[in-house]
Amino acid sequence: MSLKFKLLLLITISISALFSYAETTHRKILLAEYVPIRDTSPPEIQAIAKFAVCEHNNEAKKSITYLKIVKGEKQVVAGINYRLIIEAKDGNQMLQHYEAIVYVKAGTDSKKLVSFGLIEE
Repeated sequence: MSLKFKLLLLITISISALFSYAETTHRKILLAEYVPIRDTSPPEIQAIAKFAVCEHNNEAKKSITYLKIVKGEKQVVAGINYRLIIEAKDGNQMLQHYEAIVYVKAGTDSKKLVSFGLIEE
């Protein structure tokens, strides 16, 4: 085998291995698990919870009032999914817990309410 051929073969194998590693790493990021948010008091987390309640009210023609975040988790994808358990008052002033999932696009302030539902206790 010539030196050029060996060099070309080595480069091809290296590039192939690099792409294989990148695909595996990318898959792990996309399939990441939710991890707890230890402190839900920062304004950006509070804003996400309030956004979820506001969007739900607009979409469902409801009027629930945000009180606090009971629990929070996040998942890194091509941005961040926030799964929040929110305490709120419904129209009858009853305390209820809701699960909201909000997607925040990476590098932007763009938010999307993915789901919002009452937690039956």
